[in-house]
Amino acid sequence: MTSRQNTCPPWRRSVALKLIKRADAPIGLVCNPVGGVQICAYLPQSLIESDEDLKNDLTARNFYSADGFNAYGADNYTQPCGLYNERIAPLQGLSFAAMLWYQGESDARDFSRAQYYRRALAEMIGEYRRLFGKKMIVAAAHIARDLYPMTPDGYNYINEAIDLAVKDVNAEAGDERAFSAPLFEMMADTGVNAIEPLEPLDPLGGVSVADAKKRVGDRVCLKGGVNTLTFMNGTTEDVERETRAVLEQGMAGGEFLLGSGDDFPRESKPENIKTFVETAHKYGKYPVKK
Repeated sequence: MTSRQNTCPPWRRSVALKLIKRADAPIGLVCNPVGGVQICAYLPQSLIESDEDLKNDLTARNFYSADGFNAYGADNYTQPCGLYNERIAPLQGLSFAAMLWYQGESDARDFSRAQYYRRALAEMIGEYRRLFGKKMIVAAAHIARDLYPMTPDGYNYINEAIDLAVKDVNAEAGDERAFSAPLFEMMADTGVNAIEPLEPLDPLGGVSVADAKKRVGDRVCLKGGVNTLTFMNGTTEDVERETRAVLEQGMAGGEFLLGSGDDFPRESKPENIKTFVETAHKYGKYPVKK
C-alpha cells in the first residue's frame, strides 16, 4: 500500500524497492508528511486528555481549551489531533513492521518545549505500537540544523528530546526496537545511491553541501545545493557566486550533481536560470576553477 505518488518522493520508493529485494517479499509504504505541523497534530485526543502535563502545555499555548480543540492562534498551523484523525486513525486494523518519524522543526523552541516534545513523542510511539504492532520498529530521525531560526539552540533541544524519548520507549518496552539517528546517515544506511535535495539556507532545509559531503559524501551521490530562493529573489551576481561556491564544495571527490536545492519556482527570474547554466558550464569542470 502506498500513498498517492505526489506525496511519496522518489527516494522513498527507491528505499521500498531495495527493501523488496532484500526481504524477497512485498513492501508497502504509507507516507503521511505534512509541512509546518507540530507533534500535537499526530496525537489522539484520548492521549492528550489523559495526560495533564501535555494538556497543560497545549492550554498554555492556546492549543487546547475547555471548549474543544479548535482554538486557533498565531502559532497554531494545525490543530491537535488533526492529522491523527485524518491520516493515522483510518489505518487501524493494519500492522506495520516499522515507522520512520521525521518531524520537530515547528516544535524547535526552548528547553521547556523540548521537555514537552520528549513526553509527547514517547507516548505517541506507545500509542502507535498499540494500534499497529507492539514489535513495530521505530526510527526517529534528527531534524536538520538551523532549519528554523526560532531559537539559536532549538534544533539541539529537539534532537536531544528525540534521543531521550527513544531511550524512554526502549526502557518501557524492555528492548531496543526504537532508535534515533541523524537523517542523512539514516538515509545513506538504506543503501540508496543518491540523496537530494540539498537546500543550504533557512527556511528550506539547513543542509550545506560541504556538511553533506563530510558526512556521507563517500557513500552516496549528492544532488542540489543552490538555494531555491536565490533564483526568485537574488541577482545574477548572487546566483553566480552561490553556484561557484556549491561547485567547489560538491565537486571535490566526485559523486555530485549540481542543481537547485529544491526546484525552480515558477517565479524564478529567467536571467538567474540562464546565469546558473552558464556558471555550471564554465566552472563545473575538473580541475575545479577557483
